[in-house]
Formats: sequence, C-alpha cells, structure tokens
Amino acid sequence: MHAGAAVDLIYVDASHEEAAVLAELRLAWRLFPAATLCGDDWQWLGVRAAVRAFAAEVGGGATVASHPKENWWLLESLPPPPPPPPPAEERGDVLGEGVDDEESSSAGAAGGGAPPKRARLDFVPASDETKYSCELR
Repeated sequence: MHAGAAVDLIYVDASHEEAAVLAELRLAWRLFPAATLCGDDWQWLGVRAAVRAFAAEVGGGATVASHPKENWWLLESLPPPPPPPPPAEERGDVLGEGVDDEESSSAGAAGGGAPPKRARLDFVPASDETKYSCELR
C-alpha cells in the first residue's frame, strides 16, 4: 500500500525504449511492492531487454513469463524492494569530520580569517525518481 492505495496489478504500456521501461519498472516496484507487474509489446526488443534486465537486477527468484505470439509479459515472484536510504542526518554524511573545531577556529582567528566551513553531502531523489543524486550543501 502506498499513499493509501492498495494496488494488485500494474500494467506497463508506455515507451518501447529499454531505459524508459526499466525506469518505470523500478519505480512501480518501489512504490507498490506487492503489485504484479505485467504489460504488452513483448515483440519490441527494448521492452524485452528491460523486463529481463529488471528481473535479473532484483534477483530473489524473479521470473519472466511471456507469450511472444500474443505479445504479453508478466513478472513473477518479485522479492520486496530494498528500503530507501536513510536521511543524511541519520547517516552522518558530513564532509570535514575529523577536523578539530578548536584548532580550526583558533587557526582561523589567528590567521585573520573565519574557521573553515563544513559541508553536508545529502542524497536526494533525482528527477526520474529511480536514483539518488548527491548535493553538496
């Protein structure tokens, strides 16, 4: 269940490009892990490659059932998706750790400059919502 919606079946019928289909499968699996993923256009090589690559990527016994003549596919036995990464604050992804604050502030003050600033490295969803990108703040 995601956002209050229990979804049992997701029918993927959009692009025929491998990268786009793979992105849709990853997003659907992450948002609705209990749903069965299926679709058509099995004759398109991009669709076929994406579905097979996704099944291999998730592992856990995931299998692809398909019918080339009737042009459909179905992903079976998908494992649950991995949990999302924790927020940066919980991981402690702070650049510059190990610098002694007293030394850096006294060195900065003695040298006439401000102490060096620390930077945060946060992981945020990328625009396609399938990967995370890093932002230096």
